[in-house]
Amino acid sequence: MQNYSSERTTLPIPLQQILPLNYEYRLVNYNELTGNVKIEQIVVDLLANINTKEDTKTLLDEFQECSKTTLRLTSTYPVEGDKVIFRVLRHYTGCKAILNLRMKKKPKKFDFEDTYLVEINLRFIHNHVPNSASLLSFRPVELNAQKRYIELFNMGHSAATTRYLYGDELHLSASNDDELVRLLADRSINPDGTFVKNFYNQFRIAQLAMLQTYNSSTSTPFILCIVTNLMKSVHEKILIAGEFCYFHASAAFVPLNTSITLLYTRCSIGALPLGVFLT
Repeated sequence: MQNYSSERTTLPIPLQQILPLNYEYRLVNYNELTGNVKIEQIVVDLLANINTKEDTKTLLDEFQECSKTTLRLTSTYPVEGDKVIFRVLRHYTGCKAILNLRMKKKPKKFDFEDTYLVEINLRFIHNHVPNSASLLSFRPVELNAQKRYIELFNMGHSAATTRYLYGDELHLSASNDDELVRLLADRSINPDGTFVKNFYNQFRIAQLAMLQTYNSSTSTPFILCIVTNLMKSVHEKILIAGEFCYFHASAAFVPLNTSITLLYTRCSIGALPLGVFLT
C-alpha cells in the first residue's frame, strides 16, 4: 500500500491508463492489490481540480471512455448538511468496481488557488477483463457514431446499407488488425444491428414529422399527403377501405408541375375518398 500527500503529484502509471489526464489530481491514498496478474486491481482516493457539477459529470463520462467501463447508477446519497451538493455512487454491472464522486460547496472565503473540491473514491476491482470483447459490446453508442449514421441516413441509405458502409469505414480507419478487432467489438463505436434498426426508425419518424418550406426555384421533389376529417372517418368506419382502393391520377397543377392523385374506395352509395397525393 502506498500513501501519498495531498499535494499535487504525478499519477502512477496504472491510473494514467484509466483516468482522463486533462485534470489535475491530488493523491490521498493509493493501493495496488495483488492476486490476479492479468487484471489491474486498484483502490485509490484522490481530489480533482473541479468546482462545478457539470464538470464533475464530464469527468465521469471521460473516465468511462478512458477505462472502457460502463458505470451504472445504483444509489444516490442525500445532501449532508450544507456542504455536499453532489454525491453519486456508480457500479459496473455484475462487478465489484465502484466509483464514488463527492463534491463540496465552495466555502464563503473561497481560495481560488484551491479548486480541488471533488473527492474521488475509486475501487477498480474487477472479476473479469475490463476490455474483453463481450463487455465492450454493452457500451452505450457514442455521439460521434450517431452523427455519422444520421449523415448516411440523410444521403438516402437504409438501415442495412448504412451499417455496411459504416463498417467499411471502420475497416479503412484501422491501422492494424488488433485495432480493427477492438473497433468492431466496441458497441460505442460500432453499434449493433438492433440499435441501428431502431435508430433508423426514429430518424424516419422525425423526418416525416418535419415540415419544410417548398422552394419552386430549386425544383426539389416532394410528396404531400392530405387526409381530411371525412377521409379519416371513411378509414375508420368503412371496413372495405382496408381491402379495396383505386386511384385517379388524371389531375395536375401545371404552375408547379405537380400531379394530383386521388384515392377512393367503394361502398353501396358509391365512391368515397381516402386521401390525396401531390407529387
